[in-house]
Amino acid sequence: MKRIILLLSFCVAILFNTKANAQWANVGSTFLSTNSARATNIVTNEFGTFTAFIENNKANVKKFNGTNWESVGAADFSTPNTQFLSLAVDGTTPYVTFRDNSFSGKISVMKFDGVNWVFVGTPGFSTGSVQYSKIRISNNIPYVAFQNGATGKASVMRFTGTAWEFVGNPQIGSVSIWNLQFEFNNNTPYLSFREFNAGVNKLNVIKLVETDWVYAGNSVANLQNNSDGSSPSVKSSLAFEPVTNIPFISYIIQNPSASDNIVVTKKLTGTTWSAVGNPINNVFNSIDDAVKLVFYNNQPTAAFTAYNAGLPDAKISVSTFNGTNWVYLDGNVFASVGSIGTENFPLDTHLDLYPYNNELYLSYAEDVPENGKIRIRKFTPVPLSIADNNFVAPSILVYPNPSSGLFTIDKGLSNNVWVIYNNLGQLVLNGNGNLVNLSSFPNGEYFLKINANGILHTKKLLKN
Repeated sequence: MKRIILLLSFCVAILFNTKANAQWANVGSTFLSTNSARATNIVTNEFGTFTAFIENNKANVKKFNGTNWESVGAADFSTPNTQFLSLAVDGTTPYVTFRDNSFSGKISVMKFDGVNWVFVGTPGFSTGSVQYSKIRISNNIPYVAFQNGATGKASVMRFTGTAWEFVGNPQIGSVSIWNLQFEFNNNTPYLSFREFNAGVNKLNVIKLVETDWVYAGNSVANLQNNSDGSSPSVKSSLAFEPVTNIPFISYIIQNPSASDNIVVTKKLTGTTWSAVGNPINNVFNSIDDAVKLVFYNNQPTAAFTAYNAGLPDAKISVSTFNGTNWVYLDGNVFASVGSIGTENFPLDTHLDLYPYNNELYLSYAEDVPENGKIRIRKFTPVPLSIADNNFVAPSILVYPNPSSGLFTIDKGLSNNVWVIYNNLGQLVLNGNGNLVNLSSFPNGEYFLKINANGILHTKKLLKN
């Protein structure tokens, strides 16, 4: 499988006639932090791109002004010894939540009021110390999720305007939970976490139905213990298909047939979590939140820490699912520049991925050679050139064309590696083989750019 993926990546790079990482570029200055930093987060909306990270053991938030990164308010604005930093943005207002060790490790939330960073409600408002704190915004209301040290279970709270209140049962899960993730599907909050139940470690997803927290389908996976008998640490990430709202989850586990780790992605079909393609190999599982799943151009796309067997260092890779296989985005095996550390950082996030319009933003802490400084990268597809528009090959048979979404490439051709652009020159899909599925895309003109038997062609497709 590894050789197939590497061959596909090589062929797609030839197809674009570009170097690896050609479409990934730094955003602004090379590094955002002056010193080693961690817990990187990124959010982009119509008002700009925001990032949050921990430097000097305090929270920092910066915004990109189109040229440089500027601090939002004062640098190092939080209380000391901040952990589990999470960022959300409501319009132009950034919020952060974190484990506040100035308040016995309880959770605090702060927002920027246009002048200063201020606490939202009472600082340290949870009943016990917390882990895995996350913040999200729904209908202009901030929500936080965390593992409550007082019970070991998950809790979700929202701000009423004057105080923080529990959402549904304050003790979520059957037993103690770990590795908590939190996302909204439209206005419905979802959690994923590991819990040890009936003698088995399981990865579960739970959602709010009216006022009750209920499991979303069966368990995503039963998890094997580590070789020493200890419980596994499973890193997961939730995302939702934009049209159908079907939940997807990516998670990192140890490869049951080898010594490395793998990224597995599943989607909820009825009550069963079914696999989305084959697992991705050669993955590190050494940092918390080590995988991030999003939907980019209507395709599930995951960022994770990977390594090339021929290289000693780990870097960030981004793969997208083309309907059949997981392929490195636009043929770029690595999205990061330098390497990231493979030592164990169990408390904080070190990579994040965020899609906006036709671009994809990646933030991470780069350890080698920069000792943990924060870098932001952006992926922008290569626009279709005038020459490409004119280079239409009628000899390549694609049928039916027009089609309602499914196109078949002449089965007499082999080793097909292709990409699809819309009529704005924006990359919308890539893959290999003889089947192109545009069913989930709007009607209109598309361009199939294909390397068929070593010859480059462009074919116009019409979806109606």
